[in-house]
Amino acid sequence: GGRPPPRRNNNQQTQQVQPKVAKVTGALNNLLNQIYYEYNQQSDGYPVYKTDGGDKDIFIFHYSYDNMQRWYIGSTLGSDYDVLAFIEDVNKDLSRDGSQQIWSEHNNGQWADNNNLKLTLEVNANVNNADTKQPPPNRDDPRQQRRNNQQQQNQQNQQQNQQNQRNNQPPQRNNNQQNQQNQQNQRNNRRNRDRNNQQQNQRRNNQGQQQNQQQNQQRNNQ
Repeated sequence: GGRPPPRRNNNQQTQQVQPKVAKVTGALNNLLNQIYYEYNQQSDGYPVYKTDGGDKDIFIFHYSYDNMQRWYIGSTLGSDYDVLAFIEDVNKDLSRDGSQQIWSEHNNGQWADNNNLKLTLEVNANVNNADTKQPPPNRDDPRQQRRNNQQQQNQQNQQQNQQNQRNNQPPQRNNNQQNQQNQQNQRNNRRNRDRNNQQQNQRRNNQGQQQNQQQNQQRNNQ
């Protein structure tokens, strides 16, 4: 009989089961330009990829209609609502379609082709670090970045306030203090207007009384 097919060696088997990450570049919406990690469920029998970190989850997934199939990037998994970009499924292969097809991207309220947007699949080199496939530690976390920016801004304000005190300049107020000051100014302005109106009315009344007294005195003299 015929010989059995050759067996794969262990290295080949290991390479085939290594999880992938999807990398998106060139999108006009910068929220799309990041690394997407393999998610723990599928869509249409294809792997799903999801962002890690940030304020809003974004998914890459396969979606089927009656007469066509697409790859979607969107914020609602398994739905064609909240889609941010898409390509047609031509090759049944996200890696090929993502890098070869022209993506349509939703930007400024309308759809337009973006020739620069590309999606590539890469081996997740960090997969063995933890069961949850955490991203590399040097990847920028948007939330941490915002905290760092806030701390830096606070330090700059403190330094500026110290400099202002030395120069006898008023310290910088934060937004809440500024808003409170604005509201106080508005209240003061209203009180001043009311006081001015009262004074004007009083002057008018006094003038009217004086005119009446003069008229009465003239009648009495006649």
